[in-house]
Amino acid sequence: MSLPSALIIGPQKAGTTWIHRYLESRGDVCLPHGVKETMFFDRHYKKGADWYAEHFQPASGMQHTIEVAPTYFHHPDTAARIHDELGSIPLVCTLRDPAQRSFSLYLHMRRYGMTTCTDFREAVSKHPEIIETSFYATHLKRWFEIFGQEKVLVLMQSDLAERPQSYTRMLCNHLELPYVEPGEMLHERVNSAALPTSPVLASVGQKIADSLRTAGMYPLINIAKRAGLKSLFFGRSGNTVPKLSPEERCWILERLRPEVRELEAMLQRDLSDWSKC
Repeated sequence: MSLPSALIIGPQKAGTTWIHRYLESRGDVCLPHGVKETMFFDRHYKKGADWYAEHFQPASGMQHTIEVAPTYFHHPDTAARIHDELGSIPLVCTLRDPAQRSFSLYLHMRRYGMTTCTDFREAVSKHPEIIETSFYATHLKRWFEIFGQEKVLVLMQSDLAERPQSYTRMLCNHLELPYVEPGEMLHERVNSAALPTSPVLASVGQKIADSLRTAGMYPLINIAKRAGLKSLFFGRSGNTVPKLSPEERCWILERLRPEVRELEAMLQRDLSDWSKC
C-alpha cells in the first residue's frame, strides 16, 4: 500500500497548481491516479485509508508519493487526521497576497456555480469562507502545533514569480527530492480565471462532476474535459473577468490586516505589501 510521504496543503488559488505541474513533469513523483485532488482528509475521510491508498499507483522510477491538496489548509480536522494516518511528514504551504487570493477564490466560486453573487462584498457576506480561508495565521498555527513549525515549509507565490529557481530548490529540499530545473512550460501562466456563460449550467456541471468524483468515476470526468465540456460548463480561460478594485481591496484588508500582522510575527518576514490598499 502506497501512501504519501509529503503533502502540499494549500490554500487554494495560491500557486498549488504550479507545484502540481512541476511534480508531474519530473517523472519521479507519484501523484493521485486519475484525479488531481482526492479530498480524502476533508471530504472523504470516512472512506478509509485503503480507499485513499488506491489513488496512488507508482510507476517504475517513481521514488516519492505526494499529494497536492489545496482544500486541506483551512479545514479544522485535516491536520490531526493527516498526522494520525501519515505521521510527521513534510508539508508545504504556499501563500499569496490575501486580498488577491480571496478575490481569486470568489471568481473561482462564480466559475463553478458555487455562488451567483456578482458583487464581491455580497459574496463574502453569503460565503464567509472566501475571507476565512485567507486567515493564514489562524490556520498555520494549527499545523505548527500538530506538526511543529520545522515540518511546514511556507512559500510565497511572489517568490515563485521573482525567483523560480530558488523557490523550486526550497520546495525540493523540504520534500527531500533531488533538484530538477523547472521546464519552460512551467513559466507559462496556469489556472487562469474565467466566468461561465450560464451560472445555472455551471452549477449543474459542478454537481455532476462532484457526484462522479465521489463515485470514483474519474475517467468519465477526464473524457469530458478532453471533449471540451469544461469550457462549455465553466467558461474558457482568458475571457474577460472582473478585477479587484482599490475600494474592494481596502474593504477586505480591514478584515485581514490583523491576520497579516500576526503572520509577520510568526514567520519573521516583512509582509507590509499585503497591507497596502
